[in-house]
Formats: sequence, C-alpha cells, structure tokens
Amino acid sequence: MKPHKIWRTPRAYKYYMKSYLILLPIFLFALIQGAFLPLNLVLLTVLVWTALRPPKESLLIAFFAGLILDLAEGTLLGFSSFMLLFLCGLLILYSHRFDSS
Repeated sequence: MKPHKIWRTPRAYKYYMKSYLILLPIFLFALIQGAFLPLNLVLLTVLVWTALRPPKESLLIAFFAGLILDLAEGTLLGFSSFMLLFLCGLLILYSHRFDSS
C-alpha cells in the first residue's frame, strides 16, 4: 500500500501534523465555552485560523471544530459545523476582494 501523495516527504508530513494541532486548543475552548463562558471562543479561533491559513485547510478545521463544539455542548450534531463553515466561507470570499495581486 502506497503512502498518500501529500505525505511523501517528511517535511510535508510535519507541516500537515502541525496544522492539525490546532484541534487540541479548539477542544479545550469548546469545553470551557460549554461549561463556563457565553463567549464563542471556538468561532474566534477558527476565524483567526482562516485568516492566517489556506482556505482548504481552514474549512476542514472549521468542520471538525464544529463537530467538537457540538459534542462538548450537547447540541444538534452538525449545526455548529454548518455555522462555522458558512462564516469561514464568507471570510474567505471577503478576503479575496482585498487581495493585492
């Protein structure tokens, strides 16, 4: 079985593993938000991540962050994922208007 073409080099593997480490703080923020705070820390984290990283990676992180948030709060599964994907998509579309090329 061949390895996935993205992870053929150790450098690429290291890059992708670093990018998914953001899920750990998102998990902690979801637990804190569900227990103590009315602030949406997960939304803030995902939007900052979307502003700093490539769009495809940001949308994937937004989806998983929404699932983690739904599981931590006990709400309807997929609702937060939809909300985060929608807001990240808006941010990506809005940021393309101001690209200097």
